Amino acid sequence: MEGDLFYPVDDVWWPNDELLANSSALPKYQTLSPFQVFAAWNGMAILNPAPFTQHGVQFRRAVEGECAASECSLLASDFWKTGYGRVQVVPAVQVAYERHVALDSGFRLRAAMRALGWSEGVPPVQYDKPVVFQEE
Repeated sequence: MEGDLFYPVDDVWWPNDELLANSSALPKYQTLSPFQVFAAWNGMAILNPAPFTQHGVQFRRAVEGECAASECSLLASDFWKTGYGRVQVVPAVQVAYERHVALDSGFRLRAAMRALGWSEGVPPVQYDKPVVFQEE
């Protein structure tokens, strides 16, 4: 929500906690707790179909006056405009496009879960809180 990037644009793999160092989302990320973002697209997304079926939202290119951003930023912006701005990152779910990145992130994720006291994939109660969404 503060405009922080997860990865530098010119780098394939960069640990998120280094880029979120000045973000209020860092404590949530470090405890693998979900947090709200404006836009996110990391290989997996679950989208409510209502903006597409009820509001005419569609995948598109930027129009004049808009930043020529990626489709995920434009789609998120259109979702926000129609009242569907509940976008969240779930750090306990990670995906990757490359095998070495998947292996590295999986190793880091399992180590973080052990350090936080996760048992059989279930977060400890102090980290298992719902996301409190802020409005635009």
